[in-house]
Amino acid sequence: MRFDQTKTKTAADVVNSYKQSDLKTIFIHYGDFTESKAEELASTICRERNKNLITTTFDLKKVLGLCGLGNSAVAVIFQAIRIEVNGELDNLQKFLSTFSNCLNIGGRCAIMSYHSIEDRLVKYAFQELVNT
Repeated sequence: MRFDQTKTKTAADVVNSYKQSDLKTIFIHYGDFTESKAEELASTICRERNKNLITTTFDLKKVLGLCGLGNSAVAVIFQAIRIEVNGELDNLQKFLSTFSNCLNIGGRCAIMSYHSIEDRLVKYAFQELVNT
């Protein structure tokens, strides 16, 4: 799930070492899960990793299946973990705060977002540019 293989944080690190409250926050903020479902997911992961470390995507999928998640919801969890591992929203924020300095007068910038959080960040940044 790492975009940069030289970075040390892995998905396994997140799944196996983050506190339950941190996992819950990731699932709420990056996965748009309800607080109660995020709590259930984080609790189940912590319980199961205490039995055996979660080392593969198959292991994680099996654990998430205990919470009744189907393939689509599992994909959202994987996406949330990937966003955390790569610091994707931090990188997007850095770009959004500087890209306008690189444009010529009348220049254009197009940004494709694949997640509602990314979309909100981009819309907010563009609105801020319009208002300045």
